Amino acid sequence: MIDKRKHDRMDIGYDVFMTHRGRTSAARTRDISPRGIAIYTDQALAPDDPLDLTITFSERMLNLGVKGAVRYCITNPDPARQPQSYLAGIEFDE
Repeated sequence: MIDKRKHDRMDIGYDVFMTHRGRTSAARTRDISPRGIAIYTDQALAPDDPLDLTITFSERMLNLGVKGAVRYCITNPDPARQPQSYLAGIEFDE
């Protein structure tokens, strides 16, 4: 997969809570940029599905709520790094 981002990304492992089709679950970030986020998740996410995300920064001292849409969801290419089944790319709507 070719990285087509226009902005630099920051590799970091933040906790994420996502609401997808009315169900809330936990995930972990792989990286984040001003336009989107890549997350490790156990849910298979369909492209263009809308998501509500709460990203927890810095030892739970700051939470950021964002909305976005799934751009891709693939089998986790690095299960040694994170045990979740999938890696998903989310583009922020706001």
